[in-house]
Amino acid sequence: IKNSMLIIFLYTKVCDILDFEKRKFEVMDSLRDADLLESFDILEDDHQALLLRTYQKIDETQAHCIISIIMSSDSAYSLIYYVFAKLADFSKQSTIIEFLNKLNNDSILMKYYIDEQNHIVGAINYIGIDTNFNSSEFINLMEIGFSEIIDAYNKIKNLI
Repeated sequence: IKNSMLIIFLYTKVCDILDFEKRKFEVMDSLRDADLLESFDILEDDHQALLLRTYQKIDETQAHCIISIIMSSDSAYSLIYYVFAKLADFSKQSTIIEFLNKLNNDSILMKYYIDEQNHIVGAINYIGIDTNFNSSEFINLMEIGFSEIIDAYNKIKNLI
């Protein structure tokens, strides 16, 4: 029984690794299909994680958004983070939190928060493994999320 349990465990691990490799390939392929792959830097790509990052201009003032895609072999969650502003004036913190809470109440796609470095962040958590993972849908959500970030930035820039 011990040997069969070990074989089942190893088989499961190999399947998990193959599923993760397939998801990574599909995301890279969908980025390529959307003509976005070249805009991303690959920060990590191994059997445990994929981390991609790009800087995108938000408006004509040279303001930019850092978009990160994070996938992990041990999680069904694929994450998209948008860092698009920074809270520099702490006297405005309660106003910004109130605004982010309103955005959170209005959005089913994105969740907004202030991180430890006082960056204003939007996050999308996409759940999907095996046949439930759709890379085209994931990249489409990233693009829709970026449009939402541009709208949020245009509202928040006057508050910060």
